[in-house]
Amino acid sequence: MRLSHSLSCVNIIAPHHVRNEMTTFGGKVTKRDVYLPNSEDEGKLAFIIFNVFTPDECQQWIELSEQRGYSPATVNVGAAELVLMTDFRNSGRCIIDDASMANTLFQRLEQFLPKTWKNFELVGLNERLRFLRYEPGQFFEAHMDGEYHRPDGSGEQSFITIQLYLNEGYKGGETTFIHYSDAHKNVRCIPRTGMVLVFEHRLLHEGSTLIEGRKYTNFELVGLNERLRFLRYEPGQFFEAHMDGEYHRPDGSGEQSFITIQLYLNEGYKGGETTFIHYSDAQRNVRCIPRTGMVLVFEHRLLHEGSTLIEGRKYTVRTDVMYRPKNK
Repeated sequence: MRLSHSLSCVNIIAPHHVRNEMTTFGGKVTKRDVYLPNSEDEGKLAFIIFNVFTPDECQQWIELSEQRGYSPATVNVGAAELVLMTDFRNSGRCIIDDASMANTLFQRLEQFLPKTWKNFELVGLNERLRFLRYEPGQFFEAHMDGEYHRPDGSGEQSFITIQLYLNEGYKGGETTFIHYSDAHKNVRCIPRTGMVLVFEHRLLHEGSTLIEGRKYTNFELVGLNERLRFLRYEPGQFFEAHMDGEYHRPDGSGEQSFITIQLYLNEGYKGGETTFIHYSDAQRNVRCIPRTGMVLVFEHRLLHEGSTLIEGRKYTVRTDVMYRPKNK
């Protein structure tokens, strides 16, 4: 679970690579700079502070947000228009306007924040706290955060994002800074309870797909979707690069799919591999060559294709792994 927040300033720091695995520093508040993947972003602000909040404090904020309730997060498309776009941003959100809570967080961060940013001086944190809750399969596609301009004529505005992580122990769900052309150079920030990520709004990043492990309202395995899709490919046929969509059972049970099951019924043909696609370099694509009786299992939101069949005939069966919320 994440708490997203904004503030008004910071200083340029020398980059230091944040590795995929972090150490908890025994309760000591510790700062680590984040290496940014694009040369164009060299010198821009991004750093992590560990142990800003204790686990108990994080749990209290989680419980408060659950009491207030969550609704689907929307996207600001301009002119204050908010649109639900679950193919781009898919999570729950709870907005709490609380100056006291914001000030508690600010007091712990202030020593790490520069007093000025461009021609602006540091004021504090935006009191609008946006609690974000991700379920397995949810994500926030690559984006840059927008500036907030206070509408009271004071001239206050935000330049920097504050992201407080309220829990850990799940799989996936990293905040990932995106390389413009090579996904292998992306930089992942793996959440730790009480950790704060601080970065300039205008840095390209994503909330990577959560695979499993949210503490509350986890999904549990139900079985397979009974709708079996048999696919037959003739020479010259293919399925272009795509991501599989989630299936939501329409009976109100809350059951939905997150994982694809692909059973291969024959082999001996030429071409027709299931290929996972590199975003910028086809030489790095990964081909899965079918064998009779083989099953390929992968999460829906992986870019892949059914490569062109050159000769022979290919048969497969596609279905989905279904889950339901544990509280259903």
